[in-house]
Amino acid sequence: TRSKVFWVMSCTRYAWEFLQHMMQVDLMVSHLVPTDRLTSMQVQQAVLARHRATGYDLVFEPDRATRSSRAFKRRLGDPAREQEYLRELFFRKLGELSEGNLSVAMILWIRSIRVEDGHTLTIQPFDLPDLDLADLRDAGTQFTLAALAIHDALPPPRLEQALEGVVERVGNIVARLHAKGILTRHKEEYRINMLIYRQMVRMLKGRNFLH
Repeated sequence: TRSKVFWVMSCTRYAWEFLQHMMQVDLMVSHLVPTDRLTSMQVQQAVLARHRATGYDLVFEPDRATRSSRAFKRRLGDPAREQEYLRELFFRKLGELSEGNLSVAMILWIRSIRVEDGHTLTIQPFDLPDLDLADLRDAGTQFTLAALAIHDALPPPRLEQALEGVVERVGNIVARLHAKGILTRHKEEYRINMLIYRQMVRMLKGRNFLH
């Protein structure tokens, strides 16, 4: 209502930790709800709870490796058992890839959907960017990714300001990472592609760029 305004804010964990360190931002909010530490079962429940509102039926598709697996072949000829197996496999992999982050899980879920007709959604196997981590070995690239993890999203001038004296040719690094699908762009701001966000964070933590 106009007399009682309820604000909801979301940000990545590392952006929140940066704001907390600089401003003690937790003193300005009444409730904190972490959504990046869910179990695979909680991710599945959250995704399906949102899906049920659509009213569509679901059909899960196997990938090539699954089609040739013994576990799947044992269920051939029994559509109910096939779908139960594929559904469990899909959500187990979804939980692993999202690592408990519901935002990432929902993006992966939406990207997997193919609309067959007015009643059925086909869920396709995952199609993730093919990363060559060898391209990310230089310190300038890693500092750039760490800055974007901390600040969430920045336009190139602000990113250059954040990395002044630490990284040269920031614009070239950003352009290369964007061309490879590691960064996404919205208007003038760049951020780490949410589909590989956790993979990037693991790499940066392993190399002590994030803690």
